[in-house]
Amino acid sequence: DKRYKRKRIIPGGIIPGPKKPKDIDSFIFPGLYHLSAIQREGIKVWSSRKECVCTSHPFLAFVGADTPAMAWVSGMVGHQGKKHCRFSCPITGRRKPDGSTYYPCLVKPPGFKVEGCDHPTVDLKALMEQFKKDQISGESQKAYERNLYKVLNSTDQADYEKNRLNTGISKPTIFSGLCKDSILGIPDIFVGDSMHLPSL
Repeated sequence: DKRYKRKRIIPGGIIPGPKKPKDIDSFIFPGLYHLSAIQREGIKVWSSRKECVCTSHPFLAFVGADTPAMAWVSGMVGHQGKKHCRFSCPITGRRKPDGSTYYPCLVKPPGFKVEGCDHPTVDLKALMEQFKKDQISGESQKAYERNLYKVLNSTDQADYEKNRLNTGISKPTIFSGLCKDSILGIPDIFVGDSMHLPSL
């Protein structure tokens, strides 16, 4: 009864098309700078229930965007990457022979043999159960941190590209600059889209 009410949603910004900005973080930074300050210092608000002025420390629960923009704000490769899931789930995409675009195909096509993509058919029920366990235990956040560490410690461009392909992370998200106690956690802060409807 409290989620997704207009009065509880505060848009961080709207970037109209048709040309996308070159550095999306520069658009997000001023709002996050302000949010970070009031998360640390608090903001005075009147509580009509308590009939006094209270100090509120806002908590950032979710960050939403359309699919292309979510890849920018999350620092991940997006829905066409080999490791495309923003929640660090174990699904590996499949690509056509000699192709570079990956697809989140759960069922292995008969006779499909593409190196790195010929894993067995994914059991969706087992995947969803594991996904829930990982979110409850915080494993998705730990996996994200391990993978980000790999990407940040790449030795050269070729190593970076290999790590990006295998982790699904291209850069740290600007949201990691917020206090960990004031946000839901990365990558859990990034809301799902239609691909994640079964797990929502």
